[in-house]
Amino acid sequence: MCLGFRAVAHDNGDFWWALHTALALLNGRDPYVGLGPAQVAYPLPIAVIGLPMLLVPNIGASVIFVGLSTGLLAYGALRDKTPWELGVLLSASFIIAAEYAQWGIIITAMAHIPLLLPLILIKPHVALPVALTRRPSRQGVIVTGIILLLSLAVMPDWPWRWMNTTTNYQRMIPLLVFPIGPLLLTALVASRDPRAWQLILMSVLPHRGLYDLMPLWLLTSNWRQSMILVVASWILYLTGWYQHPFWVVTLLFLPALAFVIQPTLARLFAPRPKGAVMSQGTQRDP
Repeated sequence: MCLGFRAVAHDNGDFWWALHTALALLNGRDPYVGLGPAQVAYPLPIAVIGLPMLLVPNIGASVIFVGLSTGLLAYGALRDKTPWELGVLLSASFIIAAEYAQWGIIITAMAHIPLLLPLILIKPHVALPVALTRRPSRQGVIVTGIILLLSLAVMPDWPWRWMNTTTNYQRMIPLLVFPIGPLLLTALVASRDPRAWQLILMSVLPHRGLYDLMPLWLLTSNWRQSMILVVASWILYLTGWYQHPFWVVTLLFLPALAFVIQPTLARLFAPRPKGAVMSQGTQRDP
């Protein structure tokens, strides 16, 4: 699928940034110089992914990246016995991510493969909600720390250089989409569920397109919920409503909220069984 899209466009899509950054460093150039006013660069650690892919000719780099990302996601979800999460492969979010060689696929896989933790250095606003709500592995933390230190050694001021390119970043912050965005804070009623914190973090961090929202499928608990998000994603895509934050929050985030809080609400409002033991102060002897 990615091969077809990229063959028409004759480029590597969004994965171009990994190749551009790696090639610039190899040639001793500053990867943040010479960008257009509308271009938003990636953090310097993206070069770690780009370096080996420089050996792949033409559009092959993006095709391999998307293929490996999808394979890792499928492997992780099946290994952890959450196959309904793979409903995302039928969604418009996945199709767009595959078309443009975006990072949402492999970031969703990070929920199942802790060694992918360094992705928080590449696309932090999408990866952090997934990483912070899963137990990290020691290996993942060590690798992330090593990559961060190496990147700072190569270019100590890259975080500021990168941030300066994000001023024109087109974004949506779901929590600030009025009047419905603040409703997402009701996920706090399920605060013992890590999925609630993932949803809240996704609500306060910026997103650009449907491809950034693939981690929402990690909040589903069965195939029915997964398919609800799939249908919603296609409604957004085919109608063009994906350009309107109100409809994105309404059709994707609110259903995800319902999935997260439903078990907690069911317990809170479950009818008390008859014959329940009375409180200690009023308990009677048989």
